[in-house]
Amino acid sequence: AKVQSLIGVSEGRPNDDFYSTPSHARKLLLDFESFPSPIWEPACGVGAISKVLLKHEYQVHSSDFMHRGYAEGGVDFFGVTSMPNGCKSIITNPPFSVRLRGKEYRVE
Repeated sequence: AKVQSLIGVSEGRPNDDFYSTPSHARKLLLDFESFPSPIWEPACGVGAISKVLLKHEYQVHSSDFMHRGYAEGGVDFFGVTSMPNGCKSIITNPPFSVRLRGKEYRVE
């Protein structure tokens, strides 16, 4: 079925291009890296990364452009000019293609 995504209508895409970070990727990240805290997760979705960071005793500020029932919604991290709440790191799995305010952003 065709689904409306952030960049238009296409076959097989989840609504709003929402792809949650796989659990093995979250575990591997923290097995090999440590980060200055607090950490900002600006594309938190349902909290997949944020919850793992909290479990590893990091302070986390979570937000997302779309509100998915976890943390603060309506925050466009493409438009911010400073880190929120004294955050010192950003950890996120952002959308790979997003259309905001008529401009398309792509991670390639």
